[in-house]
Amino acid sequence: MQGGRAMKYVLFVKGSREDEEAVRILSPVLGEELTIVRVGTGWLLWEYESDETPLLATPTGVYYVLEAIKGLVRGMQPPPKVVSVRKISEVKVIIKRKIRAIVRRRSP
Repeated sequence: MQGGRAMKYVLFVKGSREDEEAVRILSPVLGEELTIVRVGTGWLLWEYESDETPLLATPTGVYYVLEAIKGLVRGMQPPPKVVSVRKISEVKVIIKRKIRAIVRRRSP
């Protein structure tokens, strides 16, 4: 939130498959911050210098076509959780113990 108001994202669509996929990708990520506007041709070209859709207008920029929108969404998602080094060493110890136990069972 900026200035007490939620940031708004506006997705301009015409109804193509790419438009539908953009809606499917953005809706869960942006929720109520996403506004979808169905457009014709003309004013989109005037305002954003492109009439290609999907076109996503954000507070920080404009993203044309689906690939650019996918890249934006990838950047919005939190990074994967990383296992700490301490936990990795604990796992190694557990694996070594299990291997030793298996070897002992198989030894005459």
